[in-house]
Amino acid sequence: TTVTLSIVIDKLSPRLAQLKVIHKVFSTGVAEVPPDTRNVVRASHLLNTLYKAILDYDNIGEASEQTVSLLFSLWVETVRPYLQTVDEWIVHGNLFDPAKEFIIQRNKNVSVNHRDFWYATYTLYSV
Repeated sequence: TTVTLSIVIDKLSPRLAQLKVIHKVFSTGVAEVPPDTRNVVRASHLLNTLYKAILDYDNIGEASEQTVSLLFSLWVETVRPYLQTVDEWIVHGNLFDPAKEFIIQRNKNVSVNHRDFWYATYTLYSV
């Protein structure tokens, strides 16, 4: 079989369309975020960008099922560290977030035996 440019373009077109979507998500969710932005803001911005892209492409209908599937798998892999942090916190009581990407932080100055432990230990990151 002779491979023509037309055949190559036909084979690659669906993947190129998906690459354009991924590039758009990367540009909006990662590249356009100023470098001095805190990690907690970066992480939530990327998750939000992926989520909005899923909704946008899902509204298009059948024509974008593969794109929605791709974006959803990217979102799942991106949210996985968040869910692991929540799981570790709830199951074992450890809020371990070395990259400071999780929206909740632990005030290590409040001891477990402190009378205000449940009110003063966990707070939202201030942005």
